[in-house]
Amino acid sequence: MIKLTLPPKPNELTAEKESELVQQYKDNQTAVWRIDFIRNPLLKMTEHKCAYCERKPKEGGGYPTIDHIVPKDIAPDKVVAWDNLIPACTSCNSNKSTLDTSIKPILNPINDNPVDFLVLIAGGLFPINKNELARLSIEKLKLNALDEARADIQKEIAISLNRILKCLESYYVAPDTAPFNDTQLRSQFYELLISCSPEYAYTATKATALFNNDSDYYHIKTIFNNHNIWTPDLTEWELILKPFALLGNSYKR
Repeated sequence: MIKLTLPPKPNELTAEKESELVQQYKDNQTAVWRIDFIRNPLLKMTEHKCAYCERKPKEGGGYPTIDHIVPKDIAPDKVVAWDNLIPACTSCNSNKSTLDTSIKPILNPINDNPVDFLVLIAGGLFPINKNELARLSIEKLKLNALDEARADIQKEIAISLNRILKCLESYYVAPDTAPFNDTQLRSQFYELLISCSPEYAYTATKATALFNNDSDYYHIKTIFNNHNIWTPDLTEWELILKPFALLGNSYKR
């Protein structure tokens, strides 16, 4: 889960249009929130990922839906309220079901920054300081059903970083026999950062793997700086990705 920025309310969703769509839903249960001018900007906000688990359909989350933060059965007047809509995979939407979030709220990554609530350890999500909002989110959305998938992703990134580090060290000891030169390794490192971009699945998981205290990322950065090949584009990607890392500095299980 990563922090999201809600796009501006569509011009087409005027007060009159909202009232019309609410009445249409009340009259015949039409899925009025699926209208393109509502659905498309919301899906663009998450890069067609689930706002909760960060999966795309090909990662097993199912067809992307528009979730009602406060369920439409409980608050039909908010069925197209712009601040009540968020993309969710079919799994998370089904798991959340009709939970009355007006009474028992869960994390809303538009309003809540997940890094303040969640820590990721070995693929598992835990609440920081036993936070109830985080605990309920993990439980109701069944987010830890994905712990093995997240652990595998973290392991893959750790392996990639370690490989780049070992190759760098090899190059600076014996450049003539090293499999890659430092420019090639810098490109591989850059491509790894791009693969963690918010446009791809599991950004928070990947960012956590990159920036945890045991990561080889910092060793690689030091070597690049020492040899003057750390470049502004790498800094730019670090600034993009680091805020998504679920490191939980004040974590208490």
